[in-house]
Amino acid sequence: MQKYWKYKRGSEWRKWDLHIHSDASDGKMNCEQIVNKAIEKGIDVIALTDHHTFKNIDNIKALSKDKDISVISGIEFRTEYGKKSVHILALFPNEINGIALNTKHLTDLILSPLGLAEINIITKGKEKLIEEGKSEISDNEAFKKGMFLVQVDFKKAANLVHEYGGLIIPHAGQKENGIDKEMRHIGKMNTTLYNSLGTVKEELFNENYIDICEISKENDNEQFYLEKFNKPSIITSDAHELNEVGSKYTWIKADPTFEGLQQIVYEPKGRTKIQLLKPEQKNDRHVISKIQFKSSDRLFGNQKILLNDNLNAIIGGKSSGKSLLLHSIANSIDPEQVNRITKRLNFEGYSFKDESYNFEVTWKNDDRDTLNDNVFENKIRKIAYIPQLYINYLAEKNNKKDLNILVGNILLQNDLYKIFFDNKTKEIADVSNIY
Repeated sequence: MQKYWKYKRGSEWRKWDLHIHSDASDGKMNCEQIVNKAIEKGIDVIALTDHHTFKNIDNIKALSKDKDISVISGIEFRTEYGKKSVHILALFPNEINGIALNTKHLTDLILSPLGLAEINIITKGKEKLIEEGKSEISDNEAFKKGMFLVQVDFKKAANLVHEYGGLIIPHAGQKENGIDKEMRHIGKMNTTLYNSLGTVKEELFNENYIDICEISKENDNEQFYLEKFNKPSIITSDAHELNEVGSKYTWIKADPTFEGLQQIVYEPKGRTKIQLLKPEQKNDRHVISKIQFKSSDRLFGNQKILLNDNLNAIIGGKSSGKSLLLHSIANSIDPEQVNRITKRLNFEGYSFKDESYNFEVTWKNDDRDTLNDNVFENKIRKIAYIPQLYINYLAEKNNKKDLNILVGNILLQNDLYKIFFDNKTKEIADVSNIY
């Protein structure tokens, strides 16, 4: 079982392709081919979502176990709604209440109650193939025919999936077999059935039968689902051919686990991006990758602390070393500024009496800054170091000018605020010139 603490940098942007079919249903590739192709395409998380079967779940998870990719268990259902049937994906955690949700347990707990036992699907398939004039029929052939002849009750399936900790993701937007095409709100209706499903569609959203929407491309109603129903959207490859695996994906900012995926349900804004390039990319030389205390007596443990590309928070009780850690980072990178701030505070800072103690900052491009190398000329980066004592100092001295400069410089790093500030500064200048 994957543990949350395995991903020590916290939430990061990763590529997720959550709709792939194997040869257990109508896909033309086996599990090993899927895993290898997804890794080749740089996909971090995939979901196997065969039609009405979990047959390959154990196999694909075993194949991915020691590889740099995560696999989420899934399935695709045909439902009773719409002329062509609305399709939904159901994705599941690795376990629920101590029960491993493997192939056998998912089959027993999900498929059997929904009337989708394999024998039922095979029987329907054989009946149809015999009707079409075929005589010699294998169970595998009958299953692959029958899987498109059965369907589930949308609400019953959603309730059952949710009971076992899963998520429901219907086709939506312009995607075929979707809630928009099969359950339209407005526009030309082909049948009376379509006209009657507008309120049902809203009920499915408002009563939380739906967790996430699967759309076909960027700008395909995702804003509508987010603003009206507070539901996030994803795109997927819906791969049936090997070359389709990873051809479409969603950037999701989360741990590469089912629990990480749940975060976009709880926080639908800001955790998903449908675009080609990785969101929020930064220059590697401006991003700290890890930090480390280094000492021969291992007083600090010498463990590496990995940092996120974005916001990092240092959490701990009083006198637990938060200020020491921040000071060590700043002093390793920009000792000139640290000296200037600490002198102003009449504070000597933190120092190690033993030269065997050191601190190392490693940047994402593998550059390193160390505490013991405190020669100003060797330091090429400038940072903003604002210790808590400095904020207290400015507030206690009622030094509004310096405090305003400090806060203003921080705010000006935000592009929207800078535009606002520049516009207001120009307006003030224009008014001043008039008078």
